[in-house]
Amino acid sequence: MKKPLMLLASAVLGACATAPSSGTADTALDALVEEYFESQLELSPMNATAIGDSRYDDRLDETTTPGFREKVLGMQRAFLDRARRIDAARLSPSARITYDIFVSEREHALAGQRFPGELMAFN
Repeated sequence: MKKPLMLLASAVLGACATAPSSGTADTALDALVEEYFESQLELSPMNATAIGDSRYDDRLDETTTPGFREKVLGMQRAFLDRARRIDAARLSPSARITYDIFVSEREHALAGQRFPGELMAFN
């Protein structure tokens, strides 16, 4: 009687001791993407208002202020660096898609800063 009980207990404990699932990496990525979204709303309060978020209704965008471009670049670099610290191999398949898009968008944003919009010619 003790032997089957011991085997059952061993099986249950063995199942609990398996390697951590991708949940930890997925959770870290979800938190990072959510933090990025919130920082974007704060950076562009008019966009926040446009999507129905009234927390920043008392502010205007600061796109013409000195240092705004550097602030955006610094933020893009910081989030890209943090994303790259997440072990992409441990992500679930759906989280991996989010990861790839998030990293790609940060890379494109940084590459696009070589051509500042305020210096573009217009008719």
